[in-house]
Amino acid sequence: MTPEQQDSYISECVHDSLVIDIEALKPGNVSRYASGHNMEVGHFIESARLTTPLLCDRRQNVGRRILNSIETTMNGVGCNTNLGIVLLCAPLVFAVQHKIGGESLRDALARTIDAIDRQETADIFRAICLAGPAGLGQSSQYDVHLQPEVTIIEAMRFSRDRDRIAYQYISQFEDIFEHGLEVIKASFTRWRRMEWAATSCFLEFLGTRHDSHVRRKFGDEVAEQLRKKAQPVMRQFRACADPETMVDELLVFDRELKDAGINPGTSADLTVASVLAYRLMNDIGYEEF
Repeated sequence: MTPEQQDSYISECVHDSLVIDIEALKPGNVSRYASGHNMEVGHFIESARLTTPLLCDRRQNVGRRILNSIETTMNGVGCNTNLGIVLLCAPLVFAVQHKIGGESLRDALARTIDAIDRQETADIFRAICLAGPAGLGQSSQYDVHLQPEVTIIEAMRFSRDRDRIAYQYISQFEDIFEHGLEVIKASFTRWRRMEWAATSCFLEFLGTRHDSHVRRKFGDEVAEQLRKKAQPVMRQFRACADPETMVDELLVFDRELKDAGINPGTSADLTVASVLAYRLMNDIGYEEF
């Protein structure tokens, strides 16, 4: 594969993975099945169009890709549609573009994150500030509104217990490589539809982990209630022969969450990153998980 062909494939993988965010039915999140939280499908489609070339720009480091993507998103659609997705996808794309020899994607990713310096960390902090996610940004030790005196690893290590995306940075994307990828692979093999594989992955994250966006916004008790409520839906979806038969039940769950103002955004972000990792490993030539 020539570098030009690789870049084309990477761009396609990224754009398709971002669009899966609204193609898949993920209860509590905006999808082509239902809007919510004062956001529409068009916001996400436009965000994918705007940010794909920025996430894939070989000229830029990880921090600049993240900052450029969030600045462009906020200017282009006027709301935070993709901070978590960008935080997860930017290092994945950089890693696949700068692979060394027979390096695995996860090893390349670990090397990529370790190399993020303080200037890049400052750009990432600025991006988080611009997006203004609910409940994230300030602590007694690190404040994204200030010039950081730490690397991204140090900052994310401090936040890992309250933010699942931060945890990915210090665990070599554990949730994606040790859980999400396997669910995507098994579900796609079974149903041959990436949007249903994404729904399955989302429900698995929702039913097995506290969604940190919900936890920050509503507290531990609501996050635990959501996890327990998602478990029977997760098990039923996992066992169904045809995902289409689950649409009505998923939409009831979707409406219940949206009526309560609950948006399991972290589970959705981890799902998109899992889809992207799967696409990169299959379309670009990584064979091992």
